[in-house]
Amino acid sequence: GTFTFTIRATDTIPLSDDQALTITIKEAPKPPVITSTILPGGKVGDAYSTTLTATSTNGAVTWKLISAGPPAPGLQLVGATITGTPTTKGTFDFTVLATDGKGLVDEQPLFIQITDTPKPPLITTTTLPVGTVNVAYQAKLTATGGTGAITWSVVPPGAPAPGLRVEGAAIVGTPTTPGTFSVRVRATDTTPLSSEKVLTLSIQEPIRPPEITTDSLPDGQVGEVYKAQLTATSTNGAVIWSASGLPKDLKVDQTSGAITGTPTAAGDFPVTVRATDAKNRTDEETLKIQIRGNPPVIITKALPSGRVGEVYKAQLEATQPNGVVTWSASGLPKGLQVERTSGVITGTPSEVGTFTVTVRATDPKNRIDEQPLSLQILGNPPVITTTDLPGGTVGASYSARINATGGIGVRTWSLAGGTLPPPGLGFDSIIDSTGASAGVIAGTPKTAGTYIFTVRVSDASGSSDDQVFSVTIAPRLTITTTNLPEGFVNNVYSDFQLGASGGAGNYTWRIVDGGLPDGLMLSSGGLISGTPTTSFGCGQSFSATYEVRDENGAIATLTLPIFIGQNC
Repeated sequence: GTFTFTIRATDTIPLSDDQALTITIKEAPKPPVITSTILPGGKVGDAYSTTLTATSTNGAVTWKLISAGPPAPGLQLVGATITGTPTTKGTFDFTVLATDGKGLVDEQPLFIQITDTPKPPLITTTTLPVGTVNVAYQAKLTATGGTGAITWSVVPPGAPAPGLRVEGAAIVGTPTTPGTFSVRVRATDTTPLSSEKVLTLSIQEPIRPPEITTDSLPDGQVGEVYKAQLTATSTNGAVIWSASGLPKDLKVDQTSGAITGTPTAAGDFPVTVRATDAKNRTDEETLKIQIRGNPPVIITKALPSGRVGEVYKAQLEATQPNGVVTWSASGLPKGLQVERTSGVITGTPSEVGTFTVTVRATDPKNRIDEQPLSLQILGNPPVITTTDLPGGTVGASYSARINATGGIGVRTWSLAGGTLPPPGLGFDSIIDSTGASAGVIAGTPKTAGTYIFTVRVSDASGSSDDQVFSVTIAPRLTITTTNLPEGFVNNVYSDFQLGASGGAGNYTWRIVDGGLPDGLMLSSGGLISGTPTTSFGCGQSFSATYEVRDENGAIATLTLPIFIGQNC
């Protein structure tokens, strides 16, 4: 404050003097006070920022560190702010200094605690053991890292495979379905943070013993090579074969399962065959092999072909070492049969085709021989009925149909030789509205000449008929007249013949546009004649378009003027 007082000076006389004085006492300057005492913690890898605070009566303060090193690795003091991204976990001590405008200071020891950023658990399981249907299964799931206990699940929620479940840190249960399953497992910690991994889970069929699938063995013949193939299914690799009770001189190959040899004794033999897999599991079956004595032998090796609707006859022959054989046959065309005792195939076939006929000869001792024979029954062959084809003209549309009768099924057409088509023509087959098949030559020929070729028609049985044809293509039809002579009114017009070249046969003429002067006419033969009666002024030109057509239908046109004058 401000204080007023009086000073008195007194000497020895004593004399004195008084003086009034004033003293002003001011407040002493106060230093800044740092108010930041506790700083927030940070996490490794996360951005960090906090601002230091202080009170000051002497203006703004400036900040600096008075300890060695940064506040923490990755952090720095910028102005009043500690900022950056921490790189190392730990508790880091440091001291800050605040200086005010009068140079007064304050110090404050501080610390920042940097902790690790929580990380999800890492699934370390890489493979799952193979399971077996109907066999108890367990597979452990493992993970590292994470915070606290790990909880396991599958994504999406459900069973890893039919019959299995996740229980604790394991996949357990009894699988019911074979197959390969893609299982996405999830490990979740208490943070909660989680990670996922796709694992392959294979469930195999139950281990089964082999199963022999051969249920019978073919009969054999004394003195003839015998071969039979044993077969089995196995889930444990290839099987080893063995057999007991085989006829003399027959044996089984232990690797392939083939029973081979040439039997020397007839009879019925019960044979026990055994298949053993790689895990020593086995299956046994008792099968019968019948070895017959010398049978009859069918001598007939081929049958003659026949034709639908015609009587057929063929004799079957066989050796008969044990007496007269009886005959039977399967696969015969409709209308044919085999006579049981004579072996004659007779009848009138009613269907077309190539038939595999199995004939059988059986002797009195019930020994048999079978022989597959091919029998071809032909239909009535197709016949081409068209004998000639019309000619054509270069540049004129052409179409000609080739017909046929007979044959079996749909007839097909083709070129069998020669030169066709002339350039511009093509050959194809059609089926018309009545269902009949025909060959068609059509197009617009480009080159004159005579073309000789062979057309073939075939039916569904393979029968065919060929016909040689000749097509003459005439040169392009052209009007050669380039101008018409003049005429005069009431004077006979000198007959004028229009000219043309190319084409075929006789020409036919007509006017298709415009017209001739009154009194003139054009004949179909192309002759202009008459006496013109009309003109205007001293004369007039009359224009007309002339058309000429040949016998093939080719057309050419040309517009020509004709001048009719009169005396003026």
